[in-house]
Amino acid sequence: MSNPPDFAVEVCNDRDIVISKPDEGFEVTYRRETYSPMLIADDVLQNDFDESKSKLLAQAWKVALKTAKSLGWLDERKQKRKPRAKTKPC
Repeated sequence: MSNPPDFAVEVCNDRDIVISKPDEGFEVTYRRETYSPMLIADDVLQNDFDESKSKLLAQAWKVALKTAKSLGWLDERKQKRKPRAKTKPC
């Protein structure tokens, strides 16, 4: 999977996708919802987020969505049939 330039992707604890861009001081965690196929930006409002980061947030969302789809997190049928991908704890 190719990511936009300079984004780092880390999947943790079989429920979080952490997207970061260290040179911008940017990081957001998307958490997999347990009972429905969705991702929730877990820490956007907790950080010092301002309008200048909105483009990064939009790009990070695309990367997280692509990652979640490739792991089968957003397809209920795949979640029921496919064993969970092994991920490392963070």
